[in-house]
Amino acid sequence: MRVGILGPTEVRSEEGTLLGVGGVRGRAVLAVLALDAGRPVPKERLIDGVYGQSPPAGADNALQSQISRLRGALRSGSVPGPVESHPAGYRLAIDPLDVDAHRFEDLAARGHEALAAEDHGRAVLLLDEALSQWRGPALVDVAAASFAEAAAQRLAELRLGAVESRIEARLALGEGGAPVGELFELVADHPLRERLRGLLMRALQAGGRQAEALAVFEQGRARLAEELGADPSPELARLHTAILRGEETAPPARPRERVSASQATGARPLRALPAQLTGFVPGGGPEQGPEGVRAKLRASRLVTLTGPGGVGKTRLALEAAALEPGEICFVELARTESGGDVPQAVLTALGIRESGLVSSPVPDGGPPRADPSARLAAALADRALLLVLDNCEHVLAAAAELAARLLEECPRLRILATSQETLRITGERVHPVAPLALPPENAGAEEAIGYPSVRLFAERAAAAQPGFAVDDGNAADVVAVCRALDGLPLAIELAAARARALPPAEIARRLDDRFALLGRGNRAAPAKQQTLRAVAAWSWGLLDEAEQRLARRFAAFSGGADLAAVSAVCDPGGEVADTLTGLVEKSFVEAVDGGRRYRMLATIREFAVERLVEAGEEQRVGRAHADHYRELAEAADRALLGPAQAEQLARLSEDHGNLTAALRWTVEHDAAAALRLQAALSSYWWLRGLHDEGAPLAAALLERIDAREPRRAPEDFLLCVANATADGAVVPGDRIDAAVEIAEGVAPPLRRPLLALLWPACAGQAGRSAGIGAFLERCRTAEEPWVRAAADVAEGYLRYFGGDSRRAEAAFTSGLAGFRAAGDRWGAVQALSGLAGIASWQGDLERTTALTGEALEITQRLGAREDSADLVRLRAEALLHNGDPAAARPEFEQAAELARQSAAAEILAAARYGLAEAYRQQGDRIAARRMCEWARQAAPPGGPGAAAVRAQRGLVELGRLAAAEGDSAQARSWYRRAFAGDPSRWYPPQRTLAADVLAQAALEDGNAERAARLLGASAALRGGSAAHTLDAARTAEAARARLGEAAYAAAYRHGSRMSPPQALTEIAKALSDHVT
Repeated sequence: MRVGILGPTEVRSEEGTLLGVGGVRGRAVLAVLALDAGRPVPKERLIDGVYGQSPPAGADNALQSQISRLRGALRSGSVPGPVESHPAGYRLAIDPLDVDAHRFEDLAARGHEALAAEDHGRAVLLLDEALSQWRGPALVDVAAASFAEAAAQRLAELRLGAVESRIEARLALGEGGAPVGELFELVADHPLRERLRGLLMRALQAGGRQAEALAVFEQGRARLAEELGADPSPELARLHTAILRGEETAPPARPRERVSASQATGARPLRALPAQLTGFVPGGGPEQGPEGVRAKLRASRLVTLTGPGGVGKTRLALEAAALEPGEICFVELARTESGGDVPQAVLTALGIRESGLVSSPVPDGGPPRADPSARLAAALADRALLLVLDNCEHVLAAAAELAARLLEECPRLRILATSQETLRITGERVHPVAPLALPPENAGAEEAIGYPSVRLFAERAAAAQPGFAVDDGNAADVVAVCRALDGLPLAIELAAARARALPPAEIARRLDDRFALLGRGNRAAPAKQQTLRAVAAWSWGLLDEAEQRLARRFAAFSGGADLAAVSAVCDPGGEVADTLTGLVEKSFVEAVDGGRRYRMLATIREFAVERLVEAGEEQRVGRAHADHYRELAEAADRALLGPAQAEQLARLSEDHGNLTAALRWTVEHDAAAALRLQAALSSYWWLRGLHDEGAPLAAALLERIDAREPRRAPEDFLLCVANATADGAVVPGDRIDAAVEIAEGVAPPLRRPLLALLWPACAGQAGRSAGIGAFLERCRTAEEPWVRAAADVAEGYLRYFGGDSRRAEAAFTSGLAGFRAAGDRWGAVQALSGLAGIASWQGDLERTTALTGEALEITQRLGAREDSADLVRLRAEALLHNGDPAAARPEFEQAAELARQSAAAEILAAARYGLAEAYRQQGDRIAARRMCEWARQAAPPGGPGAAAVRAQRGLVELGRLAAAEGDSAQARSWYRRAFAGDPSRWYPPQRTLAADVLAQAALEDGNAERAARLLGASAALRGGSAAHTLDAARTAEAARARLGEAAYAAAYRHGSRMSPPQALTEIAKALSDHVT
């Protein structure tokens, strides 16, 4: 009897008669049995495979009914069918080679071996026969069954590998360009598969089509960069170089495989690997995946996959082993209770039984039974076998002893082990298994699904809840789940399984208690893999007392730590290096950055925090942690404002999580220490563009400090107020009053130099500007060049916002020189940004480009993405002001992306409003309106300063869109909202925007003379620079046409000669007449 599953499921008798096998469920049962032909399949696996995660009531009876029907269909006369009952389940009692899938795998393996042995003719024959087994997609008529997807994917992958090897063999036989057509189709279907692309390049070159071969490489390189952000493999790059040089392109060397005894006798090779019911999601590049494991197996006879529990060691081992030709035996050690049971577990997996009853005693005086290790060594002495030892960590010594003996006595044996700790025997190659790569926090759906952690969640969630997909509505929550779970595959699978009942947002919200949320898993899995808590507890149990003590204290760190920090926080005055090494070796802590730092996965950390609380050490360790990182921040504070800026930023960025955690702890437990720490962190926050992150912590601290603290640490208190208002938050009036009073007594030398830059902005934003001038005068007398330069820049912004662009430019220029002299690149950026802002507002494109270009070189070196985003936006604004919306759009898009990456909501909104204006000017009102809506979502209206400028611009843009659509009344309504308030309190960009918009409104009301006069007033406010935007140009052209050149020039000249107060009066009159 022959069974076919490579296409529609079919069974043929020995005579070739096609037998009916019933409906879909019957075919699914047969397919599951056929995939393990000759071996018993547990009932649980049959039920899961056929019915999925929602089996019917009485699933055992339903399965029995399907088995009975299948037996009846396969019965031949009085001869019973081949489906047998077994203590472990059911078995399809036929030769595995009578199943087309097994026959295909056997032929393909032999074909691969022939290719490796350079027997190309035989390889082609074997692979042709292997591929002839296929009649269509594997398991196509049972695809809806839960087992089918993974099995079909695996078989399809093997099929593609066989196709590749057959083509390689044909090329080696000199067929040249014959496979080109087939290869073009295959590459189109699998554009990221580099072996296919390489074969196509070789085939094209063999056919004399060198240019096309090179083009195929370039297309592949572009596709890899676009979709994966990766470069071609070294092998493909070498092939490209060889074609460029016109060299012969031989296929890559493949290892020769010896023939095992079982193959020599024609016996069926052992392929004892458990079938997988789900698809495999690779976690990294080829070197981290199955091919990387196989490469190490070619270089060493012992490879150990290491990593924390739940990271996917077992699955990776299975995937790598499944790709290996020859005999394979998988040994599950998780259920092995003691080291003495390890050899017997291997014997059992190999199917090697005792010669008599296991329980029969040894006769008195008779020879002792051979110990299991000796029997194993004898059985495997000349056998080419890959032995997979899974979950060795709890029986490590016994597993290592057995592996060492077998490798010494069995020269053709290879061992692939998985363990949280290495075996530490001679010849071992270690393959660390990392968690799945994680997307950035703010990744959208399209970007997120490119990361394996999100793909795994999506696939498993779709299995639990059909129809589930990652989209823009849930991407942020899915990303949050994957990031919170550190990319651990087991944790992600457990979370995704909850998608049947909970949306991703609810799963993300409940991860604060992840052990409760992820407390239900696969009942068929070993106990230690069924829940997240079980995984963590298993790993904890592997630690000795000293390791457990250090591990629970290490949980105080957020984002990892270096050895000095671990010692200072976890065991002051003690020696932790050896204990920490033990934690690393047992995969409880991970060594990163070349062993310079150490980190603990969040799931393990949460478990360790529970142990820390149980031990009563939470307060003591929290205090030690806060003290250590306050000292670190204090030591770096001054250095951040000088030549060592970049190095100090990098140092603090490494410990960003710890610094934030220390501040949170001190805000909760020690407000005085928190006040000092937030002040020490202020320069770091502002240089890194993290002030929005520090603002809520500073605001919370202001509520906790007592009335005496501001007097004890006045500069720290002023920085706390300035930091609290950084995101536009309103600080209680009594705190502002206290800060203003304290600032009157603050004078150089400043303990916190950053105050010279931040306090004037804070006081001005709070409407308490009376003392700013005196404060800056005191700062300008400071001995420190940095403080004097900061005072100049602060003065520049005050002058600019007050409408005096000439004196503002002089102050910025002086500040720039001062910061350069002090060696502070970030300070120089603040001055350059001020100068660029004036130049952009005035429409001086050349100067804006030069200034932003210089500043961007610095921000890119410093990693200051928020500053970079604003600089690119300024450059885009200059292009828009110069009437070039087409050139401005990509600049705004780049600014928006940088702002999104740095979570700079105000800059993101401003960039989107700029895009809206550019789209509208180019006639795409739909895109313009969409950008306005996105901008409002990024940063809802409200707040002073830049937020007010941005909100006004958004309202104006909506008005202009209404005007463009002919809805004059709606346009005026938007304008009324935009220009509410006193024009004398507006910033310069608000004033000129109002003048330009009101010129257009006056023109529409038939007052062309006032339109010209307002355009002139706009130029006067810009320091004599006329507006060159398309909107202003169109208004000017229409006004000129109505008035005539001379009258237009006279009216424009009248406006351009106005003083700023006169220009504001003109604007106020126009508002009254044309809008309000």
